[in-house]
Amino acid sequence: MTCLFLNMLGEPQVLDADGKDLQISSRKALALMACLALTPGRSMQREDLVALLWGERFDQQGRQSLRQSLYALRRSLGDECAEVLFIDGETIGLDTKRMDSDAWRFEELVDAEDEPSLQEAANLHRGRLLAGIAIRDPSFEEWLTNQRQHFRDLHWRGLYRLAKCQKRRRDWTASLDSCRRLLDINPLREKTHRLIMRIHAQGGDRAAALQQYYKCEELLRKELNLEPDMTTIRTYEDIKASVPDADEDQSQHPAAATDSGPKSDGRYFSEARPAVAVLNFENLGGDPSQDYFAQAMTSDIATALSYWRWFPVIGQSSTSAFKNSSMGITEIARELDAQYVVTGTVRLAGTRVRIAVQLLDAATAHHLWAQRYDGSIEDIFDVQDEITEKIVAAVEPELMRAEHNRAFMKRADDLSAWDYVMRADWCKSELTQQRNAEAIKHLQDSIAIDPLLSIAWSHLAHCHWYDGIFGWSTDNESSFLESDKAARKAISLDDADWLAHTMLGLCDMWNRQDYDMSLTRHKRALDLNPSASIAHHSIACSLEFAGQPEEAINHLTTVMRLDPQYGNNAALLSDLSLSYLLLEQFEDSATYGRKAVSLRPDYARAFHRLASTLGHLGELEEAKAALDSTQRIQPDFCLDYVRSTYPFREKGHLDTLISGLKKAGMDR
Repeated sequence: MTCLFLNMLGEPQVLDADGKDLQISSRKALALMACLALTPGRSMQREDLVALLWGERFDQQGRQSLRQSLYALRRSLGDECAEVLFIDGETIGLDTKRMDSDAWRFEELVDAEDEPSLQEAANLHRGRLLAGIAIRDPSFEEWLTNQRQHFRDLHWRGLYRLAKCQKRRRDWTASLDSCRRLLDINPLREKTHRLIMRIHAQGGDRAAALQQYYKCEELLRKELNLEPDMTTIRTYEDIKASVPDADEDQSQHPAAATDSGPKSDGRYFSEARPAVAVLNFENLGGDPSQDYFAQAMTSDIATALSYWRWFPVIGQSSTSAFKNSSMGITEIARELDAQYVVTGTVRLAGTRVRIAVQLLDAATAHHLWAQRYDGSIEDIFDVQDEITEKIVAAVEPELMRAEHNRAFMKRADDLSAWDYVMRADWCKSELTQQRNAEAIKHLQDSIAIDPLLSIAWSHLAHCHWYDGIFGWSTDNESSFLESDKAARKAISLDDADWLAHTMLGLCDMWNRQDYDMSLTRHKRALDLNPSASIAHHSIACSLEFAGQPEEAINHLTTVMRLDPQYGNNAALLSDLSLSYLLLEQFEDSATYGRKAVSLRPDYARAFHRLASTLGHLGELEEAKAALDSTQRIQPDFCLDYVRSTYPFREKGHLDTLISGLKKAGMDR
């Protein structure tokens, strides 16, 4: 039975079961209760309490002060409520069955999905945590500062979710009121300003939406000397472009009179797949004879980007017309029908070269990404290839990220086939069963709009493959067959779709154990796109099962070099672990296996390889723990599963994996 309630959000209060304020006069006693209430487990050791509240006193003095505060607190609580406070040797704590707290309820409610719970959380937050509590002890002050920031962040999160719920039911007044409270917490958080912009826009007040952007822009410049981020700018652009009379309130702010926003008509801002223009790199070396190198870098990057085929790349004959042009980026891009622009500079000095590259959103000339590369030009062609490879490997993910953001900012009733593919690609990259299912739904929506879009089919093949390989499907074999079918459809639409060839290569190996055809298809994919990390990873998988683990390692390390932020790094490390296991280099295998499971503790196949490797090393306790983790994640894991999902060409490789698992304790 609850006999006591502790209020901490605002002025601290201790109430009995009837709601009577027990008038705890001692600030230290209230702080003591708060420390216990806000500690996980609702209990602390005596020495920790002394260090937190009486840290500047000698140990014996601190302990005596703690005893006095506990005595005074028990007296203030009275006989009925005093039992809430328990002492067990060196442990002091609160009996959570006999008391409650507004802070506890708040923490439970703030992440709820329903509006009533979120509204209750907002109502519970009466003010700053432990308002009025001032104890001059550095340890307590630091603790209190951290706790206040924690609850402030929770309050912001809950209010933001509440505002979105209110917006969904079109209660613009309530939603804007919640947003104003968000700005009171942190006026510099752009996410709040974007939400206010969307509320005004959906409520039909476009002028107010644009005005909110200008307020945000001015505030960031004044307080932080920063411009709004790309997501905020694109929200502004979408709102500005959504109404034909784009100059409706241009007089309200100087920025509204510029040409920074998108036009609502014409091919440049059409819903079609966005194009990329690689503009001529500038030679900063001062020697006109070195122009050739800048031109070669421009051409190589444009060619390598075109291999991806996900973004049309404007031809060099078109972009060259703007060499040394005085036109701005936005104007050039509009002339070229390009959504994104790559620019750069080259500086040659002796045997060294420095190349700086930028990726810009053409609508705003806003930088999405920038990087600098240094190298030696003793072999000019090698350095040219190496830097081109690095640049393209970095630019492509940034392009995809920008498109993901754009696709998710659009209204559901205004999505094109390409937008659905971009949404799917983001969901797929999360590598979870739920997100993969969402990705499949987005791709089905894309295909319904445009059944001839090859990229939708190849991504669908990838998603079905994930369903099968990660065991997310109720029928893994059916998922692999669906992957095969989607990949073949993609190739029938576009034989140069490298991702489709990659997926079909995996299906050849997995569904038919046709190792030679699998490797042929993978090599075709890499011919089409030498910079594709997924293609390198996939051929490595086929090489592992085809009996060529050394070659597999070469491709896996290429991925690590091309893309240090590779989205499926846990699987990559796990495949390195498997390759070294097959080579019986167990120490290296264990190193990569441990890294893989630390990145993805829910990735069962990484634990398969780690358990086997540790079994071979004789590290049986850790091997058994890895096996236990496997069976926790994958309860049906057994030797039959291993035989059916590890299609090794060489029986000896399967024996190596299974014998290690048996040493780890696997017996079924």
